[in-house]
Amino acid sequence: MNDIYVVSRSELFQKVDNVTNDDSILEPIEFDIKEPEVLEEGDGEASTESFEFFPLFSNSDLTKIDLNTLDEKEEEIVIENKRPDSYYFSNWSTHEKLDFAKVAVSYDDVIGQGVMGRYARYNERLIDLHEYNGRIDNVLKRDSKLRKRKPGKNQRMARKLAIERQKERDEMEIKIRRQQKKKFHKRGGKKNKKKPFNPLANAGAVPS
Repeated sequence: MNDIYVVSRSELFQKVDNVTNDDSILEPIEFDIKEPEVLEEGDGEASTESFEFFPLFSNSDLTKIDLNTLDEKEEEIVIENKRPDSYYFSNWSTHEKLDFAKVAVSYDDVIGQGVMGRYARYNERLIDLHEYNGRIDNVLKRDSKLRKRKPGKNQRMARKLAIERQKERDEMEIKIRRQQKKKFHKRGGKKNKKKPFNPLANAGAVPS
């Protein structure tokens, strides 16, 4: 019961200037402050400019950094994406060049053949359009006259007989279809409807 203290409300909200309870006072903390080493003047200005101290971590000491390594330029690697000359230019061998020269047509050959007449084998391929259209018109006129010409007696009889036979075949085909439909198809309604079986239908009938 010694740990219980009775206090009033006024004491709780009262400002206390002097704290007499030793339990509420924190233990004294010792701070160890380390100052960076100062270089002497005799070491030179180059050494002070090339090195600096940086705290790399919050709980660690200052670390000495060499600034010269940061200023050095890295070697640039340049990759030249270039196609070979064979991609743009063809390199033919001496044997291939001789083959090309054999089949090639020179300027002298073209001029020499220009004064020559047409070859006989190419005469059929040269068409006179006016003459060709005239022949086509004559053929069309002849065909139109043959169509308008009155057929002979035998042709008229054969055409009439063919029409009659075609009509007979059509009538026969319609007749066969009707017979098949009548044979295999049952119409609906009471006539073709199957009556349910009743075992007492003939119960009161007098036997003959």
